[in-house]
Amino acid sequence: MDQAGIVCYGCFAGVFMPRGFWQFSPCPACKGTDTFCTCCGGRNCIATPREDIDVDELARYWQTVIKRALRDGTSLPAPIAAFDLMAAGEIDRQTDSE
Repeated sequence: MDQAGIVCYGCFAGVFMPRGFWQFSPCPACKGTDTFCTCCGGRNCIATPREDIDVDELARYWQTVIKRALRDGTSLPAPIAAFDLMAAGEIDRQTDSE
């Protein structure tokens, strides 16, 4: 899959978004000077989502990836498989307010 496997700066969870939806910014904690920085892991920069992300564009991208994976018999990462089931209406989207 063409995803960067980037770790979110805010929650440190892995996110599945293609490279084009991300931008790299200087590390706000160490400004690129600390090899042992807990924020950037010594990489001197952090990945943040672009501010102009079109959610519909992102959904269309993942539908293309899902179709290709299913056609090729490739397994999908769990979050993307859940997205596929949500899109098909087989599971309900859970919200934090519940």
